Amino acid sequence: MTDESKTGPAWRRRRWLSWIGIVLLAWLLWHLGPEKIAAVISGTDLWLFVAATALYFPTIVLRIWRWQILLRALGVSYGFVPAGQGYLIGILIGLATPGRVGELTRAVFLKHDCGVPLVRGMPMVLVDRLFDFLVVLPFGVLALVSFGPADAGSAWTAVAGLVAVMALGLGLILHKPSVDRLRLLVARILPGARIGLKVAELLAETNRGFRQIRPAIFVLALSATVAAFALFYLECFIIAKSLGMEATPLATTYAISLGTLVAMVPLSISGIGTRDGAIVAYLGLHGVPSPVAIGFSLLWFVAFYGMSAILGTIAWGARNFTSPRL
Repeated sequence: MTDESKTGPAWRRRRWLSWIGIVLLAWLLWHLGPEKIAAVISGTDLWLFVAATALYFPTIVLRIWRWQILLRALGVSYGFVPAGQGYLIGILIGLATPGRVGELTRAVFLKHDCGVPLVRGMPMVLVDRLFDFLVVLPFGVLALVSFGPADAGSAWTAVAGLVAVMALGLGLILHKPSVDRLRLLVARILPGARIGLKVAELLAETNRGFRQIRPAIFVLALSATVAAFALFYLECFIIAKSLGMEATPLATTYAISLGTLVAMVPLSISGIGTRDGAIVAYLGLHGVPSPVAIGFSLLWFVAFYGMSAILGTIAWGARNFTSPRL
């Protein structure tokens, strides 16, 4: 990226967009009362909070294992330790970038360790993220449906429709003739442009990567994702209980899923503010006082993102010690 691109109008707009969430969080804290929020957090059951935080470890192990499963589908053998280091560092960098796009840096480690070209590694990072999306999206949609007077039947109908649309999208990605037509369209829109060639190549590699994921591999990777999210949602519920929050496991699952989806919109760093607003709004429907809801969101941020930052930093230090060339 050139210096000019970093100072142009588009760059400045993206930079200021990332401050929207921080401003929103500051407004929430001021509006809800810092004293009330501090009182809520000070009453946290520390043993329950520590128990919840400990669930981060099996969760991240399952995610790293899934990363290895997907890479093996490409014929890439990646040891658990280097794969885990790259995964954790990718999360760490993702925390500092809107929409967690920094996680694409995992492809850099994949290239360094296994010689996989970036144009092949980046689609696999996207595939790995897609599995998280496949689990969290239905819960997020159910949370949105529950905002209105819709009954459970209509909620499941909405989820079924969403799954059908996602299946159609995956079908188009897997359908090579469709991808070839899309590549031709990109070439016509951007004739002779280097970015057009890169996009066309990335589309081809994405299609190839998806096609190499056989049904058995897909089921295994999805099973690892479901198990990881089961532990993740349990962690969230225990954090809620550590605050004495009166909410069902389903309510905390919906709230966190909705907040996670909102955090994917690149309006903030690590979803700060935007995620908190969504969680407070949803839990308010279940009678949870706003200071308690924002306390829950902040404690969850510390437990999940704090552990990600600590382990990512440790992985980065270990990586630099063992692989100084990177």
